[in-house]
Amino acid sequence: AGGSRAEGHTLGRFLRSRGIATASISYTLLMRNRDFSCGGVTSEKIRAIQTAVYDTWMATSFLLSRSELIGINPEQVFLAGSSAGAETVLHAPYWTEVLVEKYGQQLPENFKYAGVIGGAGAIVDINLISEENQIPSLFFHGDLDPLVPYGIAPHHYCPPTATGWLMLFGSNAIFEHMVNLGGSVKLVSHIGAGHEIAGYYFRGQARLEVYDFMKRVLAGERFFAHVIK
Repeated sequence: AGGSRAEGHTLGRFLRSRGIATASISYTLLMRNRDFSCGGVTSEKIRAIQTAVYDTWMATSFLLSRSELIGINPEQVFLAGSSAGAETVLHAPYWTEVLVEKYGQQLPENFKYAGVIGGAGAIVDINLISEENQIPSLFFHGDLDPLVPYGIAPHHYCPPTATGWLMLFGSNAIFEHMVNLGGSVKLVSHIGAGHEIAGYYFRGQARLEVYDFMKRVLAGERFFAHVIK
């Protein structure tokens, strides 16, 4: 419904200063001036996520096609996003072109993201993540988030009679699922916190948590951890 790629520049400059190339992308604001809460329409919410995922694939494909020119390693591409951006990047590695219903395959065959970082994000179907396709993940979330559930609950905690009812699996649910699958995953839970945690780890000294995660993945480490704050 809103947002600008400029919001990613703070994290981008921080990572660049540590030798990691960064691109911040825009996605289609399909829900601008529409109700994205309980009074909205569930199918429109899904379509908004599908469109944002497709935009992410197109941006990734654009960068990969110029990997030699701009000096990036196609095997070391991470995704990061907060709130709606987190919902986008959590679906992008796991949805297929059939589920997104757009214009065919946009990423190179056999391409796989190296890892994903999500702030207060969620996924509509936890079974999309399997032992075969899972990728290293870092999540941070407030356990009292009133918008995007920390565990398993409807988007915005809408009642089941709402036209915008949409069940979501939040960071803690995904973390537990990935631990059971034996994947590399870290969750930072903020007890008593709300949706303000969404962008917390993309600012200030907290960005070191993101950098440390990326370096551990690139070093080939396997890990799982749950940090409670």
